[in-house]
Amino acid sequence: MKKIVLTPYVIQVVSEDGKPSSQSYRVKDSLTAILFNPELKLGYKEIVEADRLSKKIEEAGDFVLLEEAEYVLVKRALDGFKGFRSIDVEFVQRVSNAETVEVAEKK
Repeated sequence: MKKIVLTPYVIQVVSEDGKPSSQSYRVKDSLTAILFNPELKLGYKEIVEADRLSKKIEEAGDFVLLEEAEYVLVKRALDGFKGFRSIDVEFVQRVSNAETVEVAEKK
């Protein structure tokens, strides 16, 4: 399984009046948003799977564990998105470098 850390991180942005400020980068929101990227040209099966996966991400806590097939969908969405900015670097690294973890059944 792949483990993606979902906790927000702090980004520095410049407001319309030119003043720098700190904001929280919401990883969950970004991750669910790229699943529905129009560039992916999702068919009905893919949109249903993206919706199921986005709900799993939204309901997760500080991290989400994805089956390999789920992670493939997330990576496909990440690979298909164009227009990342410097504030997205940590997000992209968290997804593309997701830790592989072994999960054992509780007995």
